[in-house]
Amino acid sequence: MATSTSQLRYHIISTFWIALLGFPTGLIFCESCRSDFSKFITIGIYSAILWIVLWKGNEALSLWLDLKFDWVNTPLKRLTAGIGGHIIFTVLAILFINFTIFRFMGWDQEISSLGGIFNLSAPPVIITIIISTILTARDFFLSWRQSAVNEEKIKKELAVTKYEALKNQVNPHFLFNSLNVLTSLVYKDADLSAKFIKKLSEVYRYVLEVKDMQLNSLNQEISFLKSYIFLLKMRHQEGLDVQIHVVDNHDIKIVPLSLQMLVENAVKHNVVSGEQPLTIEVFRENGYLVVRNNLQKKPVKNASTPEIGLSNIIARYAFLTDNEVIVNEEPPYFEVKLPVLWIKE
Repeated sequence: MATSTSQLRYHIISTFWIALLGFPTGLIFCESCRSDFSKFITIGIYSAILWIVLWKGNEALSLWLDLKFDWVNTPLKRLTAGIGGHIIFTVLAILFINFTIFRFMGWDQEISSLGGIFNLSAPPVIITIIISTILTARDFFLSWRQSAVNEEKIKKELAVTKYEALKNQVNPHFLFNSLNVLTSLVYKDADLSAKFIKKLSEVYRYVLEVKDMQLNSLNQEISFLKSYIFLLKMRHQEGLDVQIHVVDNHDIKIVPLSLQMLVENAVKHNVVSGEQPLTIEVFRENGYLVVRNNLQKKPVKNASTPEIGLSNIIARYAFLTDNEVIVNEEPPYFEVKLPVLWIKE
């Protein structure tokens, strides 16, 4: 109901302004109207009616054409139909109005002759063509802009959906690997297992807290990483050495759990033993956070545990920044560089 009322109000107001604008245009080519007040009023009313019919008619035609032809998919058809349709409608409307009023209403010869009709019709025809061209161009750009907005909205929704799916991989992946560690400990030392479970609960609580976050502070991630490393050290003992060389900084933001996943990958895909210790370093370098380990790959890669973590991190960073994650494998080191996403000035 409100929409119908607003539309009616729009048509009433626009018709008034069209009539007011159209009233004087027919008088431009009518010299006798300047000295004859009666003719002045008559031609003015005629011109106003002509303007209203042409303007509102072309407006309705434009809306109808928008329903029949899509600017985005068939722009040439819409353009051709628009220009041709507006010209044909304008000419037919003028002929109908002129011959109806001038021929059958018995107006004087001066203005009912073909020359008089042409003089009175020329201004609205020219103006109508100009206005129709402007409206056609406007419709095209509005449709193009709306299409671009809709496309960007769809892309954003797909990106968000995909990003959520990527984040949801973290929880089961982390829990799966932690349970594997617990399984190996439970038969060795009950007290150590209990301590491990307590630490695991603390770590997993943190995972649940950050699972819906796109970014997290570096300090919180380092604190979490230290707890996670404690769990790893309980299993690998002297076979694992993790060195963190990052100064406390609350202003640096990174993708949550990214450092943990890189450390996890290093442990998963390399030999970790007292005879061949695995050394992992975490440090900052030229706008990147670097996780580096000495390269000592396991002879046979476990096919059941692919490098989900690294792929996940690369994909998540791709949604947040144009700076790519850098992966370097140059013996004797393997390193991953994570771009610092935000630094408060």
